[in-house]
Amino acid sequence: MKRSKNFVFVPFCFFAQGIRAEGIVKRYPAVIAPIAELLIREEINIVQMPCPEIEYEGIKRKPASKQKYNNKEYRRICQRCAEGIISFAKKMEENGYQVLFILGLENSPSCAVDYLFEQGRKLKGSGVFIEELKNEMENKKTFIPLIGINIQGIKKTAEKIEEVISKSKGIQKTFFDSIEE
Repeated sequence: MKRSKNFVFVPFCFFAQGIRAEGIVKRYPAVIAPIAELLIREEINIVQMPCPEIEYEGIKRKPASKQKYNNKEYRRICQRCAEGIISFAKKMEENGYQVLFILGLENSPSCAVDYLFEQGRKLKGSGVFIEELKNEMENKKTFIPLIGINIQGIKKTAEKIEEVISKSKGIQKTFFDSIEE
């Protein structure tokens, strides 16, 4: 059997929702199953990124805003993590592997790609960790698409992911049709 050379990077909490800040988990108690199932069906290798929030505050923590994490100490942690991820991704690509995308988690003060949840409102913007990943990609002159998982709109997230996968394979898929909102 030929092994898959396609990879994605996922946030730490993708496989461990129970590690998120207290009171945050509302839909998937452990794994974000519909997205995991899609990646597994497409035979894509999944690499779990470290959680900078755990390093900064520990496992048990209260929900926080980006403003709380937007400081030098936390950014250094995120920058160190981002450097490791992008360095690893470049090594993979240099050895014939393909990193299709990096997943973030919308509404997160760290891992939001497009939307943050701040003071009870949804705002356009990225989390601190994603900002540092973008900075590191720019510094290393590499580009890996970023896709934010929207737990409340999981079907749309799956559609975005399938679009990127289809482009990489040059085919159309319809797995997202089987996902329930």
